[in-house]
Amino acid sequence: METNQANVEQKLALKMRRGFLVRQTLLRILGVAITLTAIGLMVTSKQTLEIFTIKFYAKYNYSPAFKYFVGANIVAVIMSMLSLLLHCVYRHPPYYAVFVSDFIATVLGVSGFAAASAIGYLGRYGNTHTYWNPICDTMDKFCKRVTISLILSGVGLIISVILTLWSAFRISTKGKVPVSM
Repeated sequence: METNQANVEQKLALKMRRGFLVRQTLLRILGVAITLTAIGLMVTSKQTLEIFTIKFYAKYNYSPAFKYFVGANIVAVIMSMLSLLLHCVYRHPPYYAVFVSDFIATVLGVSGFAAASAIGYLGRYGNTHTYWNPICDTMDKFCKRVTISLILSGVGLIISVILTLWSAFRISTKGKVPVSM
């Protein structure tokens, strides 16, 4: 009777571990896809405005903060893909390496998001104390693409934080998933 109970518990634990792995893998793929979409939107955000034969251009690469946003998110995607690869290649992945990779992806994503958000705020509202006028009144297409890119990046960051917390949890439980999850 005890061996039958032990087999049932072992099968349940294996089923929970597989379900946890599937959920985590799907969340990683979703986070990478959302972040890649945010990068694509930022890289393709540009607008030209002509006033009395004078052309004004707005492009993401005119701002160092937007370039940093793209670079940091590219590295974050690479780190997330590394974590995904570790999960797919190893039956029991090195959880500390997964945690470090997730943590680096999260920190880089947050720093890029913060830098781009600060410049985006200046673009939308300006700064009257320094006489920086807002440009989003005239460059609305450019500003909308940047805003959508930042929103998608924020969603990707939420996913990245959840994955980092899960990785930390896996380290603290030494890779075991409790049955109640």
